[in-house]
Amino acid sequence: MPTQNSTLAQFYDKRERYLFLGNGINQLHDGSLRWKGLLKLIIDELKIKVNIDDDRKSNTLLFEEMAYAINHHKGDIETNIHSLKKLLAQKAGDLEPHEAVAGLVKSGKYQHFLTTNYDYCIEKCLEATYDGTDGKHQKTPKDSLFRYNQISETKVWHIH
Repeated sequence: MPTQNSTLAQFYDKRERYLFLGNGINQLHDGSLRWKGLLKLIIDELKIKVNIDDDRKSNTLLFEEMAYAINHHKGDIETNIHSLKKLLAQKAGDLEPHEAVAGLVKSGKYQHFLTTNYDYCIEKCLEATYDGTDGKHQKTPKDSLFRYNQISETKVWHIH
């Protein structure tokens, strides 16, 4: 596992293949939940007032606005962000991988998958019973570039 003194070069092996998979992989299902739809579910659940319909607002900015709105712009923002990320991961954990994604992930062509997704669809392709909450109590580096989940010989890097 990486330490504070780790560098990305330590994790790169030119003999291995790397593939970046973004949120598009979750859009393959009919009626799939888009990122804004997921945020809307959380806004409704927390009963916070945030304008989600402004298309000029990036999802990142919307997420930050949600964090400030949780306690009516009071309280520790870092705690709010942590709570939002936890709730987002919980909601995203219900997503199931599409068969096309499973075929790609299980093809054996790639040893590393990099994703900005909060769900565990890639891991579920590799291990059907994968539970993303396992190991969450373990101390990991704060920098998400150094965090990964390993299933057999495959590493899934959640870089967000």
